[in-house]
Amino acid sequence: MKRGRCCGITALARCLAHGKAWHSKCLWSDIAVFGDRETPLLDLRIDLNEEPVAELLRLYEIFAPRIPYYELHRNSPRGLPRIDDWLKQQAAN
Repeated sequence: MKRGRCCGITALARCLAHGKAWHSKCLWSDIAVFGDRETPLLDLRIDLNEEPVAELLRLYEIFAPRIPYYELHRNSPRGLPRIDDWLKQQAAN
């Protein structure tokens, strides 16, 4: 699979905070987060949005804390609590 130029989520946030844009007519943005496998742990894409990077960062903030749960679920789905209960347990620790 051909991959385009990659930019980390932190760099995206910095550029957004400083008002920098890659292209003034950009209406899409995407990011894929890979772990130790070929398929992404998280694959987000925003299409036809006036502020695609800001929306991508908003969604990333929602989904990023769930990545460890998805990994656990992939490896051993039985016995795991529901994701909302798991997130509460993580916040308590």
